[in-house]
Amino acid sequence: LWKLHLLIFLEREPLAKAVGATCLALGLALASGATVNGAQLGTYPVNFFIWFNFGVVASLAVYARERDAEEAEEAAPEEAPAWMRHAPRATSARPAGLPLPAHAKA
Repeated sequence: LWKLHLLIFLEREPLAKAVGATCLALGLALASGATVNGAQLGTYPVNFFIWFNFGVVASLAVYARERDAEEAEEAAPEEAPAWMRHAPRATSARPAGLPLPAHAKA
């Protein structure tokens, strides 16, 4: 549920965000109602609607992943990714003025 909420919160498309929020709210409302009144699951097909609504939100997650992958392929590869643009933080522990060790002179 945490990932589904995060997915809906970070969704860029307004229609997908609205459908995801609605289906997640319906699924949680039906699940809480079925928890309080256990006879509801045996009398009505509430369990189908609970999992259907969660399935719609999960399918929106797959849609968002595929959409982001297509956008990444269309992006120009000329520029390096952000994590490669910065100079490395690690430096040599040895100052430049020290002589080479004896085994490295050969």
